[in-house]
Amino acid sequence: MNINLHGVINSTRAFLPHLQKRPEAALINVSSIFGMITVPNQSVYHVAKFAVRGFTECLAKELKNTNVQVHCVHPGHIGTNIVTNARMNVREDTVSPMQEMMGKLIGIGTTQEEMADFFRNNGMHPSRASNIILNGVLKNKKRIFVGADAKMMDLSQRLFPMHYDKIFPLFTMPLTLLRNKKPLSY
Repeated sequence: MNINLHGVINSTRAFLPHLQKRPEAALINVSSIFGMITVPNQSVYHVAKFAVRGFTECLAKELKNTNVQVHCVHPGHIGTNIVTNARMNVREDTVSPMQEMMGKLIGIGTTQEEMADFFRNNGMHPSRASNIILNGVLKNKKRIFVGADAKMMDLSQRLFPMHYDKIFPLFTMPLTLLRNKKPLSY
């Protein structure tokens, strides 16, 4: 909570007065696809990312007629080391529901190392993600979805607010196709 939520709030408080002095400025807060949907055993992360979304959307309304644009970014699968560095909080001899779901849906192993390799090697390149965010800012989009998976998760949550998880296999099918492919190079 201190990093994922309070870090965003405290950074906003620190930088907002400086942004308000500029002729035009943009404040970009990063939530997650897990600020729109939930999976088991990730409640604290979800609370933080849903809160970032709510905080940012409220701030966008409060600063509507000012020189500061406010944006909330919802990244999907970006090829980073986030899974490598994640604290999974499960014993080595158990598999978390998230690991089990990813293993079933994408057909990868359930160890953190296997998931991390897949996540890092098959996600969108971070430079492409940054270009999507920049284009969203230039178009003054309040919510910026990075990746088709983020857009599909948002759509599924809007269409099936209580049952979106039942259609996850449809959205993860492209990831299954990537499973045995050589990682994309940028």
